[in-house]
Amino acid sequence: MKKQFLFAISALGVLMASCSNNDSPTAQDGVMAKELGVSVNIASTSTTRSLIDAFSSGSAVGVFVSGTGYTSKFASYAYDGTAWNGPSDVTKKIYLSPKNANVYAFYPDTAGVAPSTSLDMSAKTLQCFSPANQDFTATAATDYMVAGGSASDVPPASLTIPVASSMTATSYKANLYFHHVMSKVSFVVNKNAYYPTGTASGAVTKIGLTAYTDASFATLDATRFPLQGILGLGTGTYTASTTNATSALALTGTANANEYNATTPTTVTAYGLFAPCSSLANIKVNITVDGRVMTKTLPISTVPAWASGYNYVYTITITPTELVVSSCTIIPWTASTQDAGIVN
Repeated sequence: MKKQFLFAISALGVLMASCSNNDSPTAQDGVMAKELGVSVNIASTSTTRSLIDAFSSGSAVGVFVSGTGYTSKFASYAYDGTAWNGPSDVTKKIYLSPKNANVYAFYPDTAGVAPSTSLDMSAKTLQCFSPANQDFTATAATDYMVAGGSASDVPPASLTIPVASSMTATSYKANLYFHHVMSKVSFVVNKNAYYPTGTASGAVTKIGLTAYTDASFATLDATRFPLQGILGLGTGTYTASTTNATSALALTGTANANEYNATTPTTVTAYGLFAPCSSLANIKVNITVDGRVMTKTLPISTVPAWASGYNYVYTITITPTELVVSSCTIIPWTASTQDAGIVN
């Protein structure tokens, strides 16, 4: 399952005489004006936290609609720590007419008050970026999310997010569920029974993923570790850029491997947020522990790729002589209905 954010978007705005999101709202077909507003429900966390489990002050989401008689008009909603606030300028508000509209939304609205160059409202796509180098808590990454009109979980191999559709002035409340776009990759690093105990040993300073560089792999490298891609806001489909990829990812920081326990420890040592990739074949994991690099080929028998919205947790055991990749588990994100604020 993937963690979800629910936005119940209601048009508390007025209708327009000719176009649903005109700059000057008026009544149409006897329906009085109402302003577009949002109520926000935030998903809970599971045993492993997502990067976004609560919105902070200054967070913003982007919203636009499409349909016959509608222009591609963008509106930004910002959170002030207490409530969500829509555009104060009437010319920047979105209004619904009696005609059907589809509602598209994404997080974050990086421009704040206007669509950025990475947003194409006509094509209904958003360009997403993923840094190759991150720290152990992925503070350099962006937790992109896209809204759909359904809370249903979808399989990782086929991400389909139907938009909220057939919204009109009389049916103006659209429930939008936000899904994670990137893949979260976590590492649990444990000592085995023979590794020295205590905080003076087991210092982890880097976790890297590296593609093999032999000739047979070189032609496939662009499908691994994409650094950017295009997100379909109407489908949730992520299309990686094969011309913008790297042969290595790296997490750097300071952490200690978990002490040996007969019950396998599950405390996460480090995690990153990366673009989904279609194949993990011929990938090595390299861990720098106590100043030396230990390497192991990443197993792909159960997890051959990373899909959008899933957290892949690799459990790795360090011995005095080698790494052992014990398993990879997909940790679910569960939804809840914690009300975080209402616009209007």
